[in-house]
Amino acid sequence: MTMQLSWAQAQTVKGTVVDPAGFPVIGATVQVAGGKNATVTDLDGNFTLSNVPSGSNVSISYIGMKTKTVKAATTMNIRLEDDTRMLDEVVAIG
Repeated sequence: MTMQLSWAQAQTVKGTVVDPAGFPVIGATVQVAGGKNATVTDLDGNFTLSNVPSGSNVSISYIGMKTKTVKAATTMNIRLEDDTRMLDEVVAIG
């Protein structure tokens, strides 16, 4: 009789978030989907998110961009898309 045990292992996820033109997105929220573990991107669009359970999804959000949810990987390069629906609702007051 063989008994096999497995535990969900946590990993560190690192990556870069860019806009449709390829420029870094500063201050985008990167979060384990459905969890409380989150971080924001730095001046170069880079992020590091620790203690991500293996097999989890990561959500990336930023104002004016569509939220993107992808499978967590050790190294990630994320390209966000403009949310034109949201841009139509912007009101400028001067």
